[in-house]
Amino acid sequence: MPARVNSGPNAPVHNLERDVDSLRIGQTLKDLRAARSVTQQDLADDLGISASYLSLLESDKRRTTRKILRALADYLSIPAGYFVIEAMPLDGLEPRHREVIEELRRELVKPALLRAFAKRPKRSSLSDEPTEGAKAAAGSP
Repeated sequence: MPARVNSGPNAPVHNLERDVDSLRIGQTLKDLRAARSVTQQDLADDLGISASYLSLLESDKRRTTRKILRALADYLSIPAGYFVIEAMPLDGLEPRHREVIEELRRELVKPALLRAFAKRPKRSSLSDEPTEGAKAAAGSP
């Protein structure tokens, strides 16, 4: 573990370089992908990575990179920091640090996810009616 330059009360809780490289994003990624009804193959193809690499990411058997983290966030329409905030372990943190992470999850991540996964508005009942062309194509009178 790299030594901290500043070990006082304002010292960073995490070594960001190490933490980003060792994030366990597997279950979070799997859940988000499933919520979007996207297959591993489709996501891998769209990101330009192999499906086997994506599978390894989802099973936490492979580390990710910042570039892939950003691409995943863009693809899934979520904040880029979501994976970092969600993956941060709360065990062993001082209560004030735990509160900050919990607040980030509650105040930033949750609303962003709700917006990203919001269902599209239902069409009005008038637009639900098939058009005359659709009726004719279906053989309806």
